[in-house]
Amino acid sequence: MRQILCQELDNLTKKYKEKENDSLGLLLVEKDKYLCIRLDGFKATKSYLKDTLTNKAFSDALDSTACSIFHSFRKYFSREKESIIALYICNDEISIILNNNLTNDANRIMKVCTLFSGMASSIMTKELIKKKLIKVHSRVSIAFDARPLVLNNDEVSEYIYYRYLVSTRYAYWKVLRLKEVDGVYEDYIKKDIDMCIKLVKDKNYENQAELVLQSYSFYYINEDIKKEIVVMKIQVKSLLSK
Repeated sequence: MRQILCQELDNLTKKYKEKENDSLGLLLVEKDKYLCIRLDGFKATKSYLKDTLTNKAFSDALDSTACSIFHSFRKYFSREKESIIALYICNDEISIILNNNLTNDANRIMKVCTLFSGMASSIMTKELIKKKLIKVHSRVSIAFDARPLVLNNDEVSEYIYYRYLVSTRYAYWKVLRLKEVDGVYEDYIKKDIDMCIKLVKDKNYENQAELVLQSYSFYYINEDIKKEIVVMKIQVKSLLSK
């Protein structure tokens, strides 16, 4: 783990919050830009993840949902190349990055957002029913909102890395919260990734943090491998080697 990540994360947060706000006002994706859609489960953390380090059934359901979205849309926006080039899955979020210069409505931001949020909500509800986290005949379901972000070519990997830093900070902080460490809700801990990591290491809670990190998934398209299965899953920990 590299040191002094807090300032780096603050800088990236400022950058991508501004880009997210700018993207909300766009109707179409410009040529050579990449559209990222971040799906966020509505109150899902509170319902399924808040009081436990991990919830394997929920994480597996989210993984299955993301993969279903990929296979449903992998050629929908283009017959010439893969429509989706990466998926990052953590907690109750799925970040989907589309290829650039797609056709068939892929540049229509609102349409893509509603397609993905509707499909994620429907599939995830079915997955939770299968895993008995939701009763079959109950009126309970899960919903996802969708936030667009338009990225340049050199920002795609940086954005994925940024989301990983955010989720890593949350993973370490979550361990501290569940262990009821003094001052855990104070900003000097909650908003400081370096402090969260340091406290977890000092208290020998690293194994618990590792469990949370292992529940995250990252899928990407390896265009160098010409096989039927082109989605390659890697351990998200390796993202820190950049």
